[in-house]
Parts: sequence; structure tokens; C-alpha cells
Amino acid sequence: MTLRSLPTLALAATLLSASGCDDDQTTSVNDTADTSADTTADTSSADAAPGPDTSPEPDTNTGCEKVPFVPVAQDAGPFLGAFMYVAQSTLDTPVDTLAFELIGDNGGATAAGAYELTDAPYESCGNCVVLRLACDGELSNCNKALLATSGTLEITEFGESGGKFSGTLTDAILREVSIAPDNKSVLVDKGEVRCLDTYTFEATVQ
Repeated sequence: MTLRSLPTLALAATLLSASGCDDDQTTSVNDTADTSADTTADTSSADAAPGPDTSPEPDTNTGCEKVPFVPVAQDAGPFLGAFMYVAQSTLDTPVDTLAFELIGDNGGATAAGAYELTDAPYESCGNCVVLRLACDGELSNCNKALLATSGTLEITEFGESGGKFSGTLTDAILREVSIAPDNKSVLVDKGEVRCLDTYTFEATVQ
């Protein structure tokens, strides 16, 4: 199956299992992505125009690489008691995905506001920001997963179905993790670290 823009919100269904990095990640509300995409699906604020230079730029203060994420498709909506946002970097393969997995039961966002990201592990984070690298056409079998351990997620619009989910992620530091089948994560020793200074998002809620 060829890669498609993100779907109506079977949204997390396969990006859940799609989180699949090389270390046997599982599908759960804390492991999201989308693969049941419909080529006619809404790709809110998707812009295929060339983006900024994405070559890594070292950050001498944090030891991470500044690599901007430029989405060509975005989608958002409720799933299994959580709220998911997923963006993809290309409609080709390999593809990188950026997911916000907002788990209300873990203290995650349920309304507009500014939320500080913490270094909570994947199995217990409330506002989980996960960057998955080099995924296949099903947004699965990704090469790596990086979990945000700090930063600010500011949600300016948290709409109902048909409304907007928008805001900005700033000063995020994402560290490579290994996620086990039970969703427990551990930092990878000498793993990759990336910084996202500013990432602006906007998607139509499914």
C-alpha cells in the first residue's frame, strides 16, 4: 500500500502499531500513528512547498541537533479516551512522523492552554510528544523513536469535531528511547537527541 495523507481517525489505529521502531514497540493509546489514511482525507495546513533547510545544526547548549519538522499532512482527533495529533514529513517513503498523544487520565491536555513537557517515561506521560524516524509506507516499522523530555506545548485551539486543533511546540528536546511491548520506555545510551525550537501546527479535528 502506498503512503497516504492521514485519515479520518482510525487515526491512531495503525500509527499506534506503527510506532514500531526496531525494538518491538506496541500499539496503545500511548503509541500512535495513522495508516488507514484516505487519499482524499483532510490534510489541514499541509503544504508540500519546499521547507527550510533541514540539515542538522548542533546546539552547543544542549548537545542536540536542531532539525526542523516540516509537515505535509496533519490530522487530529479523539481516540480510545485520548486525543491524538499526527503529522508526516512526506507522502513518500521513508517518512518521519510527529505525534502528540494527549492522555487525559495521565494528566494530559483536554483544553487549550500552555503545558510544560516533562521527562516522564512513555508509559506514564500525559502530554507525550513522539518523533518517529524513517517509517515505511504504513507509517510503521520506524527506525527510531524520540520522546520529548522538555519543552512547552501551547494549544491555542482545541476544537470539537470539525473545529481546529492548533498551537505551537517550543523549546522541545527529544531523546531517543526504546519502547517495549508493554509501552515502558528507556533512554537509549548515547542515543540521538534533537531540538525543535518552534513548531507550529494546525489540523481539522476529525
